[in-house]
Amino acid sequence: MWDWETYSKVKIVKSDPYQPVTKVPDGISFPTWLTLGANQGATSYFGILECAQLKGSDNVVISAAAGATGSLAGQIAKLKGCHVVGFCGTDDKCRLLKSLGFDGAINYRTCGDLSTALRKQCPNGVDVYFDNVGGRFLEAVLNNINQNGRVAVCGQLGSYNSKVPVPGPSNISALIFTQARIQGFNVLGYSHRWKQYLNDITPWILSNKLQAPKPTIIEGIENSPEALTRLFNGKKTGKMLVHVADPDPTLSKSKL
Repeated sequence: MWDWETYSKVKIVKSDPYQPVTKVPDGISFPTWLTLGANQGATSYFGILECAQLKGSDNVVISAAAGATGSLAGQIAKLKGCHVVGFCGTDDKCRLLKSLGFDGAINYRTCGDLSTALRKQCPNGVDVYFDNVGGRFLEAVLNNINQNGRVAVCGQLGSYNSKVPVPGPSNISALIFTQARIQGFNVLGYSHRWKQYLNDITPWILSNKLQAPKPTIIEGIENSPEALTRLFNGKKTGKMLVHVADPDPTLSKSKL
């Protein structure tokens, strides 16, 4: 699914060549595919490889790194030979990132000054920042950005539910002196390259080069608001899923 849908048993949709129904590849479980593949995986894949123009020698930083998108972007960067550091909000999440192959993890709640903590983890500066949060995290990165650094803006979790505007970075002038750039992206802009993405991501999953963090599962569609809230308050790891019901064993398997 590409977008928000209604709660319904049957829905008639228009045919769209850029929104194909994709068969879950053989050998990959449905929860794993929801975490590492599908639209989620494409966001990480195109964001880190295309928008950020990743190079194998890059020092990469990722915010909200224990979530589904951030954790996958970090693993892809490691596959390409990069040094990868993630921001997250608990020590357990830091341990999760290290288990996924991240070179370093920063608990932003306990590390003190973000810029200083980041400099310790990235003594050679930051080449690529995969931004899921914005605000003070972006400011910390800009304090450590290298010449011709790249910032790929995937989301702004720090401002979605804020009652007051989140201050922007006070050091935006760093872009001038380093000739770094900030670019937002939307995965739908790469939908015409979906086949390329599937051809790359599927063998990575099957060969266990990519690992799916344990998803956070909320029981019952009536609790969907709770699941949505957890997307923004940090009370989750991996993919946020709502378990509606078990499959009906009397129904035949899909032919997709």
